[in-house]
Amino acid sequence: MRGPGVTHLAGWLFADLLLVLVLIVLGGQTVHTVQDAAPAPAARASAAPSATPSTTPSAAAPRIGMDPVSKRLKLLVSQDVADDLRGSGSAREAARRRINKEVDRVLAGEKRRGAMIFVWGSDGGCAGCAADSDRSSRYADAAAEAILRGHHRLLPRDAAFYRGYIDLSGGSGALRMEVFFYNA
Repeated sequence: MRGPGVTHLAGWLFADLLLVLVLIVLGGQTVHTVQDAAPAPAARASAAPSATPSTTPSAAAPRIGMDPVSKRLKLLVSQDVADDLRGSGSAREAARRRINKEVDRVLAGEKRRGAMIFVWGSDGGCAGCAADSDRSSRYADAAAEAILRGHHRLLPRDAAFYRGYIDLSGGSGALRMEVFFYNA
């Protein structure tokens, strides 16, 4: 007569692994909230003051983390900025300043700090030309680096990352940003 074999033990092993997986998933479902530093304002006193003022609990504490909705921002630059970024010396620095001036303009009303920054570029090498993927990739990377080094108040260097991507839908020299902001 045969005793319990390897197949019997394999079933228990998979059952245990499934249990561990369920515990990991449930543990990752916790919600982190910020507790209010000050208590809620006291209820208005009636004609007869009470010995202990009553307070109302806060409705909902804000969530800590990154807002899942991004903000898409078009930077008003042209093909000459793309050309100058490929150059060297003062032309390159002027192009970087122009890009950072545009970033400051589009972020003027924002109060939250950036968490992740994506930069999308389209470069065909001349005004009106069809975008070239290799040039567009280099343009977007150079623009992302310029923005990273731009010392923006809302786009700190410790943001998750700055990445450049190809935007073949825009006209040659087009540049846009997509920013995910922190909630708090």
